[in-house]
Amino acid sequence: MSILDDIEPRLEGVRRYSKYIAAVCPFHADTSPSLLIYEDWYVCKSPRCGEEGPTERLLSRLNDISYIPRPKLSQKRTMNPFTPWKSRFGSVGRALKSAHTSLQAHPHMGSYLWGRGMTPELAYRKGIGRIDDWFTFPVWGSNNKLLGAYARNEDSTYVPRHIVPPRQNPHLLYVCEWGLLRKCDKVYLTFGIFDAWSIVWSGRAAMSTLSGLSLDPTALDWLRKPIVIVPDYGEEAEARKLASQLGWRGKALRIDYPDGTKDLNEVYIKYGDLNGLGKHFRN
Repeated sequence: MSILDDIEPRLEGVRRYSKYIAAVCPFHADTSPSLLIYEDWYVCKSPRCGEEGPTERLLSRLNDISYIPRPKLSQKRTMNPFTPWKSRFGSVGRALKSAHTSLQAHPHMGSYLWGRGMTPELAYRKGIGRIDDWFTFPVWGSNNKLLGAYARNEDSTYVPRHIVPPRQNPHLLYVCEWGLLRKCDKVYLTFGIFDAWSIVWSGRAAMSTLSGLSLDPTALDWLRKPIVIVPDYGEEAEARKLASQLGWRGKALRIDYPDGTKDLNEVYIKYGDLNGLGKHFRN
């Protein structure tokens, strides 16, 4: 039996997902599920709380019954892969090109991408690649100039799983399709690349941060259109804060994600589009 099975009946407002539970936090006056509980760790995403720790401790606090810890998966802490790639290939750009060529030659290595809704044709067109177990994403400017890069590892034991080259502008944005952005009257902003692509696949302009929830609002000064921020489940507070800093351009959505989903990409994969999310994405 999973420790999550023990914890679930002791909390309120529980939503059960494949690898974690979301629930109303018992440590503060929570009005929506802010507590995320994984097999080995729990964390409250509310800025008013921030409670976190080992899941065994949470169970003990909830029912005062000791829990016998099980062996944990060790995490692989890794150096920034762009550092050895730059030495190996001479530049980040050449490393991205090599990764792209490798994925073209071995499309079976992209199974993770294809499972997230990406197609081989789109990956090849956007220069996406794979090298040393990392998926690489070039960050293109409006003039098709390479501005930066982003790498993601599908292995959850790697820390961190998402990374950018050293000294790269941390507020650089990943724009999926510049042509679509120019044509649309508003742009959606997400905190993850696959969420942004899911919006584009549903016919709307989107872009993503490369630094998670952290973004200096001045990084959006160039965009004089309404910007709709779409958070994952549990990221609503950060989205509202950023929207408030954008003045007339900013709006933060609060989405009631369907059971079994916590972000736009999971909705897209499960339902084939985002139009089931009510007024937010209905054509």
